[in-house]
Amino acid sequence: MRALFTSLLAGLLLFGALAGYSQLVANSRFLARSHEALRLYAQLDPGPDAAGRAQLLDRIGRRAKIYEAAIERTHLVDGMLVNRDAAGAADDTCDSLLFSGLRFVALRKLGLAGEADQAWSALEKSQNEGLWIRHPRCGDRATSRDMIMGLLIALSQKPENAEAHLRQLLAQVQKRDGYFSFGPRYVSYLTPTIARLLRLVAQASDVEAGAMPAIVRDGYSVEELSVAFVHPGFEAHLVGLAVWLELELLENDPGLAAQAGAPLLGRINDYTAWASSADLERQRLQWTTSHLVELDPHNLFFRYLRLRAADALTPKTAAALVEELLAMQQFPAGRLPSDCDRSADYLWQRGPWEHRGKRACTRVFSGTDFLWMAGLLADALEPARVYTRARFSSENQ
Repeated sequence: MRALFTSLLAGLLLFGALAGYSQLVANSRFLARSHEALRLYAQLDPGPDAAGRAQLLDRIGRRAKIYEAAIERTHLVDGMLVNRDAAGAADDTCDSLLFSGLRFVALRKLGLAGEADQAWSALEKSQNEGLWIRHPRCGDRATSRDMIMGLLIALSQKPENAEAHLRQLLAQVQKRDGYFSFGPRYVSYLTPTIARLLRLVAQASDVEAGAMPAIVRDGYSVEELSVAFVHPGFEAHLVGLAVWLELELLENDPGLAAQAGAPLLGRINDYTAWASSADLERQRLQWTTSHLVELDPHNLFFRYLRLRAADALTPKTAAALVEELLAMQQFPAGRLPSDCDRSADYLWQRGPWEHRGKRACTRVFSGTDFLWMAGLLADALEPARVYTRARFSSENQ
């Protein structure tokens, strides 16, 4: 009886996997055409000239500097990000590693080198020999996967001592049999996707494969499958951050592409190549970002990711996103946002229903969601970033 039940369960799982794969195959040709059309549309018009780009960079840079100055005055504890309640007390301190990592990257891309160096110096103090914690004052709270994602995003920019920190982190994962902290498995154990991203970040920093534990060497992506089951909000945002990190790594270091494959899809594709002539590996990020936009069409970060995965993030499309970002009432021009402006502390990881403000102001947010998008879009406005190094360019197809 048990054997029969096991066989039935295995059959149902196989049916579900094949059904999901069939959906992916059915959409593969359509996705290829739609992303090619998006890319061509973006490149028909070069967008703003040098003077126009400079003006946009100045506008977005001025607001980013206002936010950053306010953050430095009121929203740092031990140099790392917090939110504040109406009385000024620190809030969300134990979520700091993720958002402090995003702030560091944003400052780098905005050209605020001094502020970025200080942000990284503070981040370095939130760990001990490769065991990273949420915030220096949260040593009793286990570090979670989203915190490690923020750390990897920061390390992707190769800050000072990045290689040493990566080697120590890998040593901790080896010592703890796949755990990067002391939390339970669902909190502090490497998923295949994060293991793969850790491998890519380490390879980009010249860490040899022999220094990586097996769980890291064998990591693979499942985001293109799991995205079909996530909901708008926190889970979808983590998928988006994983996509951003992969795009960033592969565009900055094209040599990683040969080592970046997705073994899970690759193995499936070996047995089902008859179903589609499309290369699913090439379309993984296009599929994932399209699904994120379907989940939350108003999420500016997700739409940015879709453009980037389609090689359609040009100065023209980046300029349109900049104008939209600057016009959002959730990001006041002269002060940090509060819950009068929106109920969400960080817009891109919350559903659209949390973009509306409350009647009474009880919290002041750090505005890192604005800095993050400002940094990414400022980067995209630079002519050198018009994807001469893009992974999905027509030459590669």
